[in-house]
Amino acid sequence: MRLQAYGGEAYYEEHYTRLGSPGEAMLALLAGLRAAPAEMLVFLLTSHSTLCLMSQDDYDPVGWHVCIEPPWEGPFKIEYRAMGSGELIKLHAHDLEVALDKTLFAMRASGGWLPG
Repeated sequence: MRLQAYGGEAYYEEHYTRLGSPGEAMLALLAGLRAAPAEMLVFLLTSHSTLCLMSQDDYDPVGWHVCIEPPWEGPFKIEYRAMGSGELIKLHAHDLEVALDKTLFAMRASGGWLPG
């Protein structure tokens, strides 16, 4: 998977490193996404500590497909809008592997990264 970061990769490294343990978890999640075998281009944007994944290089406050909050004092929180209904779906993951699986699921279920 290819990740394109607004502000560059170094920005995300510095940003999440400052957050301590939750930030380290987010950097590990980004590494897992980079290593995922899926042929997808993902544009990254942060809002405070939340990471938003977009399928197009077009900043639109409602154009995100998946958002992930770091595990502050609990699980990763993953949100996406369901393809078709637009319903906001919220997922939780208590460890990195499950967070990565649920993030990849959310990316497909959002309709932002359709096979093609």
